[in-house]
Amino acid sequence: MARTSRHRPKGGALLAIVVVTLFASLLVAAPAGAHHDDDELANLDLTPASTSTWERARQTYLLTDSVGLGAVEEIATGLSGALEWTGYPGFHLSAAPSVLTTVEAPTYGTVVIALGHNDNLSATSLRQRLSAMLEVLRDVPRVIFVRAHEWASYLARYNTVLDALLDKWANLELADWAGLAQPSHFWSDGIHLRPSGQQAFAELVIGHVKQTITAPNRRTVGHLDTVVSTPTGVRVSGWALDIDTESPIPVAFTIDGAIPKHGPELVTANRSRPDVDAVWNHGPNHGYVATIPKIRDGTHTVCAFGRDTATQALTELGCRSVNVAQQPVGELEMIRFVRGRVQVQGWAYDPRSDQPVLIRLRGDGHRLGSPYAVKPRPDVAALAEAGLSPNHGFKFTVPVPDEYSRFCVWAIDPQRGRNTRLGCLDR
Repeated sequence: MARTSRHRPKGGALLAIVVVTLFASLLVAAPAGAHHDDDELANLDLTPASTSTWERARQTYLLTDSVGLGAVEEIATGLSGALEWTGYPGFHLSAAPSVLTTVEAPTYGTVVIALGHNDNLSATSLRQRLSAMLEVLRDVPRVIFVRAHEWASYLARYNTVLDALLDKWANLELADWAGLAQPSHFWSDGIHLRPSGQQAFAELVIGHVKQTITAPNRRTVGHLDTVVSTPTGVRVSGWALDIDTESPIPVAFTIDGAIPKHGPELVTANRSRPDVDAVWNHGPNHGYVATIPKIRDGTHTVCAFGRDTATQALTELGCRSVNVAQQPVGELEMIRFVRGRVQVQGWAYDPRSDQPVLIRLRGDGHRLGSPYAVKPRPDVAALAEAGLSPNHGFKFTVPVPDEYSRFCVWAIDPQRGRNTRLGCLDR
């Protein structure tokens, strides 16, 4: 069985020379049209690169079969070592999506694919397999497929399918090895590359990749985590960063598709978010929190947008719905009869104030008890999300006449007259 290898040029230059030399000797003897088994995958080290997401965003990942293996070292040199790769003889398209996912290829700035030589398939099957790869790579800024040298008719079919996919994937481009290759580039099998062919192949790939390196603008990423109605307005929070810079970026908001009339126009995503740094290795201060004041009652859609440092373009970070209401909000967690008494427990608050609300128990319309919701309830997440103190719980027991049959609990807003029924119990 042919030996396989995965090489990361950032370390071990001697290993690279040994590996490439070994493959060069294998390629000379490779028979025309030889196909190797995808069991070679079992011999590969597909552990994701140890580099951070930030570093990978500025590197290139290459997937290749035996045709491109001899050019790997020269490609790595031409890219100043900013290359990771996976390759082995007999690499089939069907294996590529899982390999790309395992090595975290979608986190790289550029991905180059030089495959297809081992896939004599129908146009439909080729389209399905190539589309599966492109779906994995949909968030990569640039995906470069190398058009194969058409030494056989099935490779012409492969190139035709690639050409048709250009209109469907905005991040896809093609490096035309089919148009550049010369007969002198190949060994007698007409497939594998002599040193002159390896150099020409490497120069083609390097030329395409360097277009990305010299224009490094990538994208803005982030998320809208929470949108909560509070006493002072709608509170939003999340994180955002431009992966071309570690500096904090501005974040803008819309309410129902429009800029908020009373601000804020922009906030800076510079709050501590170590959880974001753990993923992106981009510094811990990329969180944002803002309050949008004076929102009318009703259900609204709030969206957040991160602004790109270089282009000033806005990228949507997410949208969430929020219900803004003046009447009290709460939950009746328990209401039950115990020996001629009614026991009640829950929590309630006024979304426009941190002052306690009045809780009223009525039996058949008659007032039976009216305590305030002032008990500590640190377990209620809704209170913390609304920016309120935890002291909005209630728990009390009231004796009730035998003739009453229906009992209801209300949260009372005496100032505005907007009360909320929290629940009822019949006996």
